[in-house]
Amino acid sequence: MEILKNIAAKLKPHLYLILIGISILYFIFYTIYTLSIDFNTHLKDYQKAIEFFLKIAIMILAGGIFTVSSKYLQFLGVFKEEFEKIIVSDLFKQKLNEVVLSDEANKKIEDTLTKIILSEEYLSNHKNLNDVWENLTLCKYKKQFPELEGKIRERINNKFYNVDNISYYYKNYHLEYSFKHVNNNIVTLTQNSSYSVVRPDTSEFEWDYRLNTYEDSNLSIPKVRITIDGIERNTDVFNDINWNYKEENIEGHKIEFTSRYIKRKLKGKKEYRFNRQVVFQLDLSKDRVFSYSCDKIIDFLSFDVLHCNKLNVVMDPIYDNKFNKETKTAVEQSYSSDGICMPGEKYKLFINVN
Repeated sequence: MEILKNIAAKLKPHLYLILIGISILYFIFYTIYTLSIDFNTHLKDYQKAIEFFLKIAIMILAGGIFTVSSKYLQFLGVFKEEFEKIIVSDLFKQKLNEVVLSDEANKKIEDTLTKIILSEEYLSNHKNLNDVWENLTLCKYKKQFPELEGKIRERINNKFYNVDNISYYYKNYHLEYSFKHVNNNIVTLTQNSSYSVVRPDTSEFEWDYRLNTYEDSNLSIPKVRITIDGIERNTDVFNDINWNYKEENIEGHKIEFTSRYIKRKLKGKKEYRFNRQVVFQLDLSKDRVFSYSCDKIIDFLSFDVLHCNKLNVVMDPIYDNKFNKETKTAVEQSYSSDGICMPGEKYKLFINVN
């Protein structure tokens, strides 16, 4: 029984070729039946059955030819939106009816082609999935609110299809925040983190880290230490790559921020272990909110929040991120993600002086 199942499993992907072969053999039989008077006379009692099976053979051959053609076109990258429009058009249905003689065959072929276009196999070979995703998303709004299509198209974005965002992902990402009150509204934040960077292969890629801080001459310059697989890396270029932007704090005041970057090109491994320490200062009179975001997928995120008795720190998750909380002491809390974390902002920490 197991042998028969294995044979059936191997034959299933090529079933349409087998059916095409049977149809061709039947056409040969039908040709002989039509041209041979003796053969025709001998089988005259089975004329209705022969004509019936002829229609089935035509349906099978038509469906098989379309399957072979569509698979071939699929891997050549010929299938585009225009081809899908042709498939569902009235003209296509009319011509298809003329070829295969029945609505049943037309529906069968149309369904087959649609399944291929929407199949994982076809989509995984598509040259630009971002365009496919954009068009599918716009379809939902275009039908309901066609007047908004142009405006939505200008603003539409998908972090999951950004090539830079899927170059790697983070695994077992752990952070430790230590808040220390210096004086008045000045707080020093020491952030330690450890995580793995996971790649699909060993080819060269660019890893980057960004820190956003606001400009203030009364605050110390951020300090960064990074080790990759136990080797400390030079971070002198941390302050060389930056740009300024303005953003409102929770009170509505404009604050000028600086984005600082570190970038490193790595190759030769599929997984790298990182350890990082960042020390910088915050002025709570300007902004008392510290947020954490990441444009990569994180497979399990955890973090500890420690603070002195003069401070109070409250964590607030963002969007649909969920974290399990464990209160260790009055000044120490631990959080862990409830599953995988998708790209985007994860949580905010609100800091207040008691």
